[in-house]
Amino acid sequence: GEYADFTYSGCGANALVNPDADDTSGWTGAGSAFSPVAPIESFPGAGTVFEVRQSGGSTMIYQTVNVPAGATSVDIEGLVWNSIANTGISGYGYLWGSFGGDSGGDNTGRWVQSFSMTPTATNWTQLTKSAAVPAWADTFYIKMARSSINGQTDMGNIAQFDNLSVIFNCGTTSSTESTTTALPTTTTPLPNDNCTAANRPVI
Repeated sequence: GEYADFTYSGCGANALVNPDADDTSGWTGAGSAFSPVAPIESFPGAGTVFEVRQSGGSTMIYQTVNVPAGATSVDIEGLVWNSIANTGISGYGYLWGSFGGDSGGDNTGRWVQSFSMTPTATNWTQLTKSAAVPAWADTFYIKMARSSINGQTDMGNIAQFDNLSVIFNCGTTSSTESTTTALPTTTTPLPNDNCTAANRPVI
């Protein structure tokens, strides 16, 4: 948290209210109430962050925003930190999105998942995803959550999130400048990392 908040003004701006966990405004915590907490593992500029747990806290945190007129694509970013750095476990933190609107029965492009994952030098992971906006979409839903894999025991991983952005683009050009502050990245793979499209949770 504690990066500058942005006033939403359509395409090219961060559509999220309170993207940096300054308080609970803009977000809903499913399960039990949530409040931003101090990061377990800090990073430069960190303030408070969102936290999702199996118990003793919210099971997911979500927000719905309007899709601006003329939007053709959306860029989503966020940071995640997991207390157990193994993407193959049940309970690993992830971002997931979906478009709302009357699709006429054709749900192609409704769900936004399988984010790219880039480790940073601070053990937080940068999540990124670009997606086309369906012509029928009028809202976009994004959630911070933990995976649930059938047949696996939940390992009690704590997932923390910060620096989220949802930026819609009008026309055919994606945004070239993020409204979030990126952390230095590293080429060192995540411990036990098997974060491929086949292994990411689809929920």
